[in-house]
Amino acid sequence: SALNALSHCFLERLCQFRHRDCQALAGKHVVIVSTGGIEPEVPAVMIEKMLSYYQINHVGTVTAQGVASCFTCGQGETCTTGAVHTLYGEGVKITDNLIPDLSKQPDKIARARGLGQKLGKLLEVAM
Repeated sequence: SALNALSHCFLERLCQFRHRDCQALAGKHVVIVSTGGIEPEVPAVMIEKMLSYYQINHVGTVTAQGVASCFTCGQGETCTTGAVHTLYGEGVKITDNLIPDLSKQPDKIARARGLGQKLGKLLEVAM
């Protein structure tokens, strides 16, 4: 797992701010929200590495298990290279209870709310 194309493109766009010793974004506040079908932490770690280069204040990170297309493609139960097999092993039956869903991760929702509040307070102070 790594970044999807859209996230990678966004990070590449940050390169325009590398001039002037990366001061253009220094001190800006960021919360990272990362989901993934297999390893939701991987994109967050990659983004975190970029933030320090640009001297961006990393307020916090929340990661959550997302739904890989393997759960709905029709081949998820028999494919040996997809997310279903990787996460649950061979011969698993896809049921509604097995499919990752944010509503099944209340701790992640609580963490996101907490980080949002923390970010809001930092932005209030900055104004």
